[in-house]
Amino acid sequence: MKHKFDLIFIFLFSILIISLIPLSDVNAATVTLTPPTADTYLDTYNSNQNYGGSSTINVEGGSTLVYKQRTLLKFDLSSIPSGTIITKATLRLHASGYWTPITDQTLTVYRVTEDWVEMQATWNDRMTSTAWSPSAGGTWTTTGSVTQTAVSSGPISWDVTQIVKAWIESGENNFGFLIKLTDESGTNYWQQFASSTYYDIDSRPVLEIDCNILSAQTVDISNHIREDFLTSENIYVTGSGFPPGVPVNIHIVNDGAWTLGDSIPTDVSSDGVNSVITDISGNIGKTLVWPQPTVIGEYDIIFDVNPNGQYDAGDFVYNPHDPGFTISVFDTSSVAVGGFYIPVNGLAVLLPYLALAIMIIVVSAVLVKRNRCKA
Repeated sequence: MKHKFDLIFIFLFSILIISLIPLSDVNAATVTLTPPTADTYLDTYNSNQNYGGSSTINVEGGSTLVYKQRTLLKFDLSSIPSGTIITKATLRLHASGYWTPITDQTLTVYRVTEDWVEMQATWNDRMTSTAWSPSAGGTWTTTGSVTQTAVSSGPISWDVTQIVKAWIESGENNFGFLIKLTDESGTNYWQQFASSTYYDIDSRPVLEIDCNILSAQTVDISNHIREDFLTSENIYVTGSGFPPGVPVNIHIVNDGAWTLGDSIPTDVSSDGVNSVITDISGNIGKTLVWPQPTVIGEYDIIFDVNPNGQYDAGDFVYNPHDPGFTISVFDTSSVAVGGFYIPVNGLAVLLPYLALAIMIIVVSAVLVKRNRCKA
């Protein structure tokens, strides 16, 4: 009898340990973007010449030089979802040649505030027949700008966290970076950097972004991740990667396309908008957002982080390109297991844990049997 109790205890303890294993990873991620989707340089000597096809991007200036050159770069940030928290961003270039020895020169990176076209931008115009405003040579803001000491050759990098945060978290338009001499009337300086078409792929510009990507999922009463529900089921959500200790309004709305600035429609669930506060790790615990009975249809979930009733930078839409979840009379994506409906894709998640539990039980049974034989 004692051995049976030992086996039961081992089984229950195993289940407890398995239940503590998280089903998803921490939301920290590093996104590496290379090469830029557009890069060129502007030149006062050839003020109407475009250099979008050049294998180098240049910077030039100095007290006795008549001409100036400034570099433009732009990266595609579409892979980073709205609501992502930027922790660090680094712009890396490779200096491939210089005209004068580098002494006390510094280079500053700015956020561009007007759009431009790679194969059309010149010192005078940002695109064909459209001048830079208010003056030639590019348009930028000093907000978030960052300066680095110049190098003669090899790698150079700038911490552009504040610029990237402005694009991702604050919703500023991504018109790219502008790089120029901090003091264009100082010591003479001319520098080439590898561009997006440079022969050595490893030397091309890189934007590396460390971030916390927001994540959320709909779950059922048993904590199974689901995207298909029956009208007779309660619907819950969980989330992670949000700012810690902030209020969040959770809206259930009809499936749609979302653009920053949109007003959030009326919540369609029976209990209306749900308000929660994230924990110290930025998590949203299991929250009931729609008690049964629910209504057949396709729905999105909007996490209004501000909250201000508007879908804007910092907010999050669960699965924005497809319905966040679906409610039907019969869940065709589920199979019956032990009296419960479990999603087919949920089985793929559960199988490794079930296999681990079975393995622990088998090993425990063998050990108990050996002990009984010894006794």
